[in-house]
Amino acid sequence: MVKLSHQQPNLHYIDERIFLLKIAVLLICLPSILVLYGWLCESRLLAWLFPSGISMKANSAFCFIIASAALLLFLTRRPLAIVVQRILSLTLIGIGLITAYQYISGTDLPYVDSLLVQNQLIQNDPDNQLFSNRMSPLSAINFTLNGLSIFLLTFRNYHILNLARIITIPVILTAIMVLIGYAYGVRELYRFGFYVPLSPLSAIAFIELSVALMFIHAERGFMRLFVGQTLGSKMVRWLLPTLILVFITIGWLCRQGNLMHWYNNQFEVSMLIFLTLFLSSCLIIWQARAQHGQELLRQRAQHALELNNINLEKKVERRTQELKKLMEELEALSLTDSLTGLANRRAFEQRLKMEWQRATRYEHPLTVMLIDVDHFKRFNDDFGHQTGDHVLAQVGAILQQAVRTTDLACRYGGEEFVIILPDTPMDDALPIAHRIREQVADHRWEARQVTVSVGVAQLNQHKTPNQLVSDADQALYQAKAAGRNQVIYLS
Repeated sequence: MVKLSHQQPNLHYIDERIFLLKIAVLLICLPSILVLYGWLCESRLLAWLFPSGISMKANSAFCFIIASAALLLFLTRRPLAIVVQRILSLTLIGIGLITAYQYISGTDLPYVDSLLVQNQLIQNDPDNQLFSNRMSPLSAINFTLNGLSIFLLTFRNYHILNLARIITIPVILTAIMVLIGYAYGVRELYRFGFYVPLSPLSAIAFIELSVALMFIHAERGFMRLFVGQTLGSKMVRWLLPTLILVFITIGWLCRQGNLMHWYNNQFEVSMLIFLTLFLSSCLIIWQARAQHGQELLRQRAQHALELNNINLEKKVERRTQELKKLMEELEALSLTDSLTGLANRRAFEQRLKMEWQRATRYEHPLTVMLIDVDHFKRFNDDFGHQTGDHVLAQVGAILQQAVRTTDLACRYGGEEFVIILPDTPMDDALPIAHRIREQVADHRWEARQVTVSVGVAQLNQHKTPNQLVSDADQALYQAKAAGRNQVIYLS
């Protein structure tokens, strides 16, 4: 299967490589079948499919068909496919080595070159070259290398896969040199020192086969550069084959024009330089445009990220303010008595501690008064707890109206209330206490008359906050003992 890595690459690129692999198989196999059919049917038009005067040999066409079948098996995961691939790759290696051995040793093994075809088309070959039915030495070497690469690609070891790709690089380079030799009319390049040259159709097929092999399992090894989604990967995929194809085409066109005497060698060189400069300019512009587009995408992404950060900061700030407000509300609820709306005992203790510290430090007066609803238990027993709660709420409202803004009225617990009077001496606190007692007594109560007893105590330098409250409580006890509805103070 083309996909080997356990990572999950982009499925679009996986499908694209599978499609390109099928195209490569078609481009290799179809011409090879036509050439082989031409040799078998003695059709010179099909056997000399490429108009170069040098044909692909029947053995080469057969090997390319075998290689195409091995490529096609990479698209399946069946274990039998691996066995078949190794058999086909060993066949390619065997044919290549046997042919190379014949060239090196100078021997002519029987039925090797004529195994597939031996007919009048070969006997009437106008070139009448030695080994006219044998593939070129370069084809033998390339088939050996490609067969070895296919064999190694059936394994899934990282280093073996890299070795399989490295083996195909010399095949690609030699095939390109052959095409350049044909395009520019350099005989030494497409013969490579051998007597039997490599046909241009075979060179093209070797490039297609080797490139296809390099892209097998491309998620691993150095081929990741060619299959990535980055700008560099896209440039390599498009620029590299474009450069090779265009320069070979330019050379071939210039060479053909010279052979037809359309222009001389100087004009050929001038046109070659002009077309090279034109192509290079187009590639530079294309590359700059691609990089510019990539930079625009990066800038847009950065701008979007900055906007998101700004929106996120605003949202965090807004949520922080909401949370702060909620915390303040919760703090207020934790310090407020739900029945009377006055501060609760916790708020009283915090405020008393703060006022005591301030009074002792700056020697300011501080007064505390404790207020208790008279006979409240009997009132609850006679009229019920709901009516009692209503009385406590009314008393709390009277206290809230009676105190100053600097004072703090609190519900101390049950039917007891407490008031902190900062910067207030006893002489100023007693009128407030009497006013509260009179307002409660004069209030129009629904059930029956309600009165309160008040105990007042003033801070001196030797009292703690608890002692101050204890003195106020003792004064309140004396007020109840004196008949209730009284104001008693302790200095």
